Amino acid sequence: MSLFSIESKFDHGTFADQPAAHAGQVLHAARAIRLYHNRGQDSFIIYHSIMVLWTYSMIINDYARKTGSNTPVRTAHAIMQN
Repeated sequence: MSLFSIESKFDHGTFADQPAAHAGQVLHAARAIRLYHNRGQDSFIIYHSIMVLWTYSMIINDYARKTGSNTPVRTAHAIMQN
């Protein structure tokens, strides 16, 4: 799957939003793990979730730059400036 096809599906929202939502759920659940009890598969799943969210943010920023639309961060920053 090329990046162009990812961006064209991104317009509909569900293609990129669902993995990001699941990654957020994983990170939310990971906060319940006690300190120093995060080992093995748990570490890999948390790392993978962070990479999913990072990739999602790169796609959002690139899409916003190409279309001239706002990202949630840019909108929040504009509200804080006023």
